[in-house]
Amino acid sequence: MNLHRIGTIVALLIPLSTLGGIIGQVACIFNEIPSFGTGESLRPDPSTFLVANYTQLAYMADFYDRRFEDWHAPLNFTVSTRFTSPAYDVVAAYGFSDNGALWTGTSLVGFVGKYLAGVRENNATLKNDAIRVIRRLVSGMSMLLAVPNGGLGPDYGATVARKWAAPEHKTTIPGMDLFSTYGKYFNGTGPYSQYRWSDYTSNDEYGGYYMGIAIAYKYLDAADAPDVKALLAIMIDQLCAGMLRSNFLGLGGFGGPTGVDQKMKLFNGASWMLLVLKMGALAFPEKYAAIYYHYALENMNAYFGAKEGGIQEIVSNYYAFNFGIDVCFGLMMLEEDPTFLNRYLKNFEDSLWYCVRYHRNPYFNAIYLAASRNMHGGNEFIERDVEDQLMEFFPYHFPDVNAGWKLAPVPADYKLVDFSKYKEFFQTNMIGALFAPVFEEFDLDGQFYDQPLPVKCKPTSILMWDRNPFEPVSYGGNGLTEEPGTSFTAPYWIMRGFMAMPSTGVRASWTG
Repeated sequence: MNLHRIGTIVALLIPLSTLGGIIGQVACIFNEIPSFGTGESLRPDPSTFLVANYTQLAYMADFYDRRFEDWHAPLNFTVSTRFTSPAYDVVAAYGFSDNGALWTGTSLVGFVGKYLAGVRENNATLKNDAIRVIRRLVSGMSMLLAVPNGGLGPDYGATVARKWAAPEHKTTIPGMDLFSTYGKYFNGTGPYSQYRWSDYTSNDEYGGYYMGIAIAYKYLDAADAPDVKALLAIMIDQLCAGMLRSNFLGLGGFGGPTGVDQKMKLFNGASWMLLVLKMGALAFPEKYAAIYYHYALENMNAYFGAKEGGIQEIVSNYYAFNFGIDVCFGLMMLEEDPTFLNRYLKNFEDSLWYCVRYHRNPYFNAIYLAASRNMHGGNEFIERDVEDQLMEFFPYHFPDVNAGWKLAPVPADYKLVDFSKYKEFFQTNMIGALFAPVFEEFDLDGQFYDQPLPVKCKPTSILMWDRNPFEPVSYGGNGLTEEPGTSFTAPYWIMRGFMAMPSTGVRASWTG
């Protein structure tokens, strides 16, 4: 009898152990394919970094900001601009990205950093310049909320438009495309019924939008801009109330769900819901503080807060790192409870930050430093990595125009990653064929360098940091399209405003 029982147990364990071994093999391959983008071999040598000239960086930031205010926010949200000539003073057409909410949130965070720098440095001109642009961007972002929902306030929905336009913009704003019959474009609601907006808003948009609203509300002093602070509070109330009613599902202009779900799934994605409610707890503690803590503790949402992204995005949807880091940044900067904050930071370091820490991305790096509550001098290696990449803008992206011929060639020691053995495994191996759907988003037919491209080799875009730094790039561009400069100004002002990076002088050389 005992032998029979043992035999039965062994018979049950054999298929289980075999299945476990197969799953383990697949899991190893899942992590192995994109591992070229996370290894310690990618850690840059700080002795090769350009030495930061803070006076020059401040001059560049001022130039980009003036161009942004004059040419890159015609409807108070961020756009690229094509000019008629290299004088860059007559608009041919604006480039209305379908990620308008995302990019405007990023721009807003940069100008909040500028505002904080003005306060910290006792520079009234800097502070007032920042407030002027913050006021415009918050106004534009309020319209992204008002047009699809019919107004502002907690009684309205929480759908955020990708972009919006008033009826007169059909003829007064060159490049405006919202009045076409494209299926994503809808008329607004209520008093905005003749306005137009772009729908099917993804978590990309919500991530940047939430981040911008959250950072602006927390750090902008009501005494400096009471109207802006009050408008932000109304928007936050609307986002909280609307998302609670929809159970944190995205709703579209056609009246149904769009597929956006901002609740935690498989121990990932808790940051969206937490950030919305944390904004509410900050702006309206009597209404939302208890709800925030309820949701934070229910199903251990807070335990998984700021745990976003995955290594697979290195070879699939790299842009997901960008909007993922946005929502993490907002959550980590708003949270002051040390227990929650330390958990969020640890989750962030173990997930998204682990994937991107050596990608030569000054925006991601600046966010990590600020969220870690570092002041300038607290993490010299990462600071110098940021400064090195910002310094590369001057010869290659100043001004921020599409001029691919100015870029440096890809270094000769960069090699393309060979995926042939993995492709063969999925095509010819029975186990590989069975589990191939798990790897559906892996771009094994794409090309990836074994090292990330630095700024000098990357073409500009409305925000170059959501582009995969391992992918080969094209070097086109006629030089007449100017980007908003946010690729430089967002990391620069985070460093200077949140971390007190100097505004003048030159940093001493690296000594190790």
